[in-house]
Amino acid sequence: MNIDLKGLRSLELEDGLINYWPTDPSNFSCWIRAMIGPNDQDGAECFDMLVCTPIWLQGELATNKVLSGRGMIIVEKYN
Repeated sequence: MNIDLKGLRSLELEDGLINYWPTDPSNFSCWIRAMIGPNDQDGAECFDMLVCTPIWLQGELATNKVLSGRGMIIVEKYN
């Protein structure tokens, strides 16, 4: 089975990812939904992930002593 990324959107940004640029690209987080499905069929499954930076994680750990890394994609900076 071959699969395609059929859609990608932000769960938080009203204008979407195309027009978004964070104030500090090295300190951000955003929930993203990827729609992935077979390339020869309609329909897709949704996968939600938190895309974030290490600096944002450090800030979260300052207030939340324990965080789960499940569902996170950690990037150096927004690009």
